[in-house]
Formats: sequence, C-alpha cells, structure tokens
Amino acid sequence: MPEPLPSSPPPSADGLTALVALRQLPDPAHPARLRLEGGGVETGDGALVLNPFDEIALEQAVQWRESGAVARVIAATVGEASWEGGLRTALALGADQGVRVVVPEGMEPLNIARLLAALARRLGVDLLLGGRQGADLDQRQTLAMTAALLGWGFLPQVAALRLEPGEVHAGCSLERGVEWRAARLPTVISCDLRLVQPRYASLPAILKARRHPLIAFTPFELGVALSQTLETLGFREPVSRPPGIRVNSAAEMVAALRQRGALP
Repeated sequence: MPEPLPSSPPPSADGLTALVALRQLPDPAHPARLRLEGGGVETGDGALVLNPFDEIALEQAVQWRESGAVARVIAATVGEASWEGGLRTALALGADQGVRVVVPEGMEPLNIARLLAALARRLGVDLLLGGRQGADLDQRQTLAMTAALLGWGFLPQVAALRLEPGEVHAGCSLERGVEWRAARLPTVISCDLRLVQPRYASLPAILKARRHPLIAFTPFELGVALSQTLETLGFREPVSRPPGIRVNSAAEMVAALRQRGALP
C-alpha cells in the first residue's frame, strides 16, 4: 500500500461536507442464478449488503469527520426502494445524514451519474466519494461520469489519501504502480479496497439508526429527466467445457494437447 503524504494539521472543517454514494447488491455469500424467464439474476432469499468498495469510501469520510477534516458526512443511495437498509447501515457506521433517491431497478450508470451530480449540487457538498466499482457488475463508470457532469476533478482507484486546505492528494492505483495526484476541491474520489479498513457498527448505533429520519428526493425534484439509452438483450450461462485431465509428465501434456488440436 502506498505511504501517505507527510503529516500536517488537518484543514478547517468549517462548511466542508462529504457526500458518499452507496449502492446495495446481493450478498456474495449466497449463490446467484440466472432467471429462466425475463432475464436478469435471481438472488433468491439472499440479503442485500453494502457494496464493499462503498464501505471503504464511507469509512474514509467518517474518519475525516472524526479528525476534524470535514464537518459533515452525508450517505446517499440512488436505487430501488429496498436500498433503505444500506442507508441505515451507513448511519450506524457514522454518517450524519441519509439521503435517498428511488429509481427503478436496472437504471443505467449515466442516469445514476446525472442524479448524483444533481444531488451534489443541491446539497452543496465539497467531496463526493464512492467505491471504484460495484462488486457485482464491475462497470467503473458512474463516478467518472458524475465528475464530468459536475465539471469537478476526478481521482480514480485511490489507495491513499490526504486532505489539505482546498485540495486532495491521492495515491491512485494504476497498472504500472501508484501515481500521486492532486485535485482542488470540490472533487470526486473513487476508493480502492486498500484505502482504509471499515469498522463494524455497534448495537446501540444500529438501534439509533433505525429511528433516524431520512431525506428523500425524486428525480423530478432534482430536475433530472431519466432516459434509458442502453438495453440489455439477455443473459446466458457460460458454455460448458469438458473437464480437465491430470497428466504425469510434460510429454503426456503435449500428447494431450495434440490430441485436442491445440498443438500441431
């Protein structure tokens, strides 16, 4: 993991607000199956959980609030009505406020980005954090498009962070290693799993979060007209392959590959 920048006093928290974008997905511990009719993934009775990458972003924002670097942490979901549980979890983990925008299932990333951008403007936030990707679809599109719509800087796949007065310094994970970048506030940050270790919510915090009021917006109230430009044509299982075989030597492996036509 990249080393953080040299320590310095935290910036003033006066008026500095962090918005954390959250999404829920089926618990990876439960097997998923393709629906026989209508397409999509059948998750069965498995519970919905917070996207692990988004948990990292939330933990980073809460740590900044606890250190005095930001004054307020707002958790937000743009998704189905069933995602309210994720907001309650975020409140139990330390978020100050929960905001939800309910949209139909299967909304494409560009629509989500439009709503997040409108939400960031409406709430007047200085930082927008989220996971670098969803652990289910791995699209990595939404936060980059949100930054473009807002005209803000974008720090991708961040594995180390330091908040300075008026700007953010980040170690971004790239294929060739870690590259340090800086962006002026306001900015959008997509968080890697190596950034921080998320905490567990205490039972008193969970009980308190159940009673905490949530703020709700509709796309109309945010001035966003939803339009689907992408269409999912279908889902299908991977083509089955013949089972592998065990060989005892390199010669047997070469012979087996030739038999299967993989070698001349």
